[in-house]
Amino acid sequence: MSTAPVRSFTRLAIAIVVAAVIISASALSYASFESTVTKTSISTQISTTTLTILPVTQTTTVTTTLPSSCTTTFPGGLNMTSGDWSDANQSSEGLRLFTMEPNSVALLCVSYTLEQQALQSSGSSSQNATFSGTAYAVAASCGGSGCSYTYTKASGISITGSPPSVTLVKSENLTKVDVIYTISTSSVSQGFYSLTYFNSCPALLPFAVLPLGQTVNGSDFNGFFLPGSCIQYGALEDGVVIGVAGMNVSWIYG
Repeated sequence: MSTAPVRSFTRLAIAIVVAAVIISASALSYASFESTVTKTSISTQISTTTLTILPVTQTTTVTTTLPSSCTTTFPGGLNMTSGDWSDANQSSEGLRLFTMEPNSVALLCVSYTLEQQALQSSGSSSQNATFSGTAYAVAASCGGSGCSYTYTKASGISITGSPPSVTLVKSENLTKVDVIYTISTSSVSQGFYSLTYFNSCPALLPFAVLPLGQTVNGSDFNGFFLPGSCIQYGALEDGVVIGVAGMNVSWIYG
């Protein structure tokens, strides 16, 4: 009676072991994938007798809740100034103050009216308007002849518009454009600023980023309470604030 070579059984045993290892590795990879929030690749290195599985790394994403719309509305638009701004004495004149906290997100809803005459009289068949904003730290040096200003872009504050831009065409019957500005602050944003956005008016608009409950005074906005004019760009009139979310609006006086 002939005897089968021992070598054949040895090869068969090795094949069974390798197959079992591969099946176990597949089950382990699938279980790791199911229990991990963030999909992470798993690298494997397989030799004839060894299977090495690298550890799965889990990551956590921190998100900030964004207001869905301007929950506080101002029918007819928000008055941005109070008092008689033609008077040289500005002690009783007020400006709107916008306040929000560090590490937060707010919305500013602005409505623009299209000046058809300005659009029709322009040399081109269309105009483009881009909606964005900036917060500036303002240093004012005031004397008998007025004030001179130095502007520094605020750190950790971003202002973006939605829609980001529009094209105004003469043949269209467009009468107004509503824009939602998203304002985001960070942990390093605390301070007093001037808030600007497309065709914002007045030119210096008080904006404070402070922890809840901290007081604000007119002296924090030196040089803001002076008569001035606004520059209008394109065929869209000065934007009228029609609502906010995630921020407070009040009066502040010089």
